Amino acid sequence: MYRQASDGEKNMRGYPRHDPDKCIGCGACSNVCPTDSITVRVSGDRIEWIHNVARCIRCCFCVDHCPTGALSVGEEYSMIADSIDKLYILHTIDVEKCPKCGRTMTYSVNVEKHVASRTEKASMSCERCKIESLLRVVEKVRRV
Repeated sequence: MYRQASDGEKNMRGYPRHDPDKCIGCGACSNVCPTDSITVRVSGDRIEWIHNVARCIRCCFCVDHCPTGALSVGEEYSMIADSIDKLYILHTIDVEKCPKCGRTMTYSVNVEKHVASRTEKASMSCERCKIESLLRVVEKVRRV
């Protein structure tokens, strides 16, 4: 027997929504996806975030494990797709280039923004506390 949802509760989740402006390309979402519906890869001077909607079971583990909040639960519930063009969602994110030699690095330009937002609170701290705060943020991103 299925439990009836209360007024303030939703029965079903929509598909994960991806915000490329917040994404750092860490791949945490693809690492925890039980159906491998999300792929994150470096392609040239961009990071490609690809979501295979047909494989997604809407468990939203990806949303729970995203360190930057780039993923959220979609509001509307729909069946897989109404056209073949909507079976795959592709977002591209620019990658950082080395300021000295210009080589392409393997992380997104959004990493600096993300780290800065996390360490902004520590700006009024002593130098030792600032460094410790930055190291905690970097370690958190690496663990994902």
